[in-house]
Amino acid sequence: MIIIGAGLAGCIAAAMNQDVIILEAGMPLISEHQALLRFKTDIVSKVTGIPFKKVIAVKAIWHDGKEVGPSPRFIAMYSKKVAGNYSHRSIVNINAEERYIAPKDFHQILLDQFAGKTYYDFRVDEINSDVIRGHDAEGNSKVQNRSGHEILSTMPISLNAASVGYHIDTSNKCKSIYVNKFIVKDCDMYCTVYFPGSDTSIYRASITGDALIIESLCALDGEEDTHSIQTALGVQYEYGYHDHVIKNHKQVFGKISKIAEDRRQNIIYNLTVNFDIYSLGRFALWKNILLDDVVQDVYKIKELINKSNYHKLKEIQL
Repeated sequence: MIIIGAGLAGCIAAAMNQDVIILEAGMPLISEHQALLRFKTDIVSKVTGIPFKKVIAVKAIWHDGKEVGPSPRFIAMYSKKVAGNYSHRSIVNINAEERYIAPKDFHQILLDQFAGKTYYDFRVDEINSDVIRGHDAEGNSKVQNRSGHEILSTMPISLNAASVGYHIDTSNKCKSIYVNKFIVKDCDMYCTVYFPGSDTSIYRASITGDALIIESLCALDGEEDTHSIQTALGVQYEYGYHDHVIKNHKQVFGKISKIAEDRRQNIIYNLTVNFDIYSLGRFALWKNILLDDVVQDVYKIKELINKSNYHKLKEIQL
């Protein structure tokens, strides 16, 4: 199997298959995902063999200088802020819940396991029945033989479609986000606060252990941007006393919103049936799924690979 993308979804799929080749557009040691990472179950821990920590995560909503409860108003405000539309997002449920926390270097552990099978700086342009054609950062051509190999792609649906000559426009259905991460001294908490208001570009702040992760729609600029975070989370410290480990990391594919459902399903179906390209993960499916769901999707893909197109039509879950 050839996996396109060495992000978390691609690495999890590799851990579940082992005999793989991974093509990655980026360079080694650069992780695109820096935002909050929690798991609802321990299924990813089990399939990767990497122990996770079970915790209780507490959540709240902060608006106009005080904590507020979830309501249609705040749900709508938050959805409009992060996705540009009105739909249910994670802010709907602020109950304290069990979560599983991966090690800080979880992604790197997975990358190291497949270091000899991962080919970096391979940006896919075209996929046909024989080869995968691409280029590197300097524009040099690259080719990977795919004859006899199914492809599991985590590329965004627009790139998957373009690789086989289809077109689907998601340019106005995705927002970039910025991630800032700090280390808070003497801290071991697991919590999240949502910020639905338009007075700040920050939409979510979380503490995982001693790591404070601030996610925003614009780059943060200095102490003023984080003052409300300190108040909302109740974490008291001077701005200069913490360790700023990640500063304004831009995650290009941050928040996604829905595209035309019939078009989305048609693209994914044709990629599967006509090109043996199986779509995996949030951006390939263009659907807000969790990494826990990726595991179940990999199992489904492994079952589909040996089925006829008729049975694929009946069983593909989009």
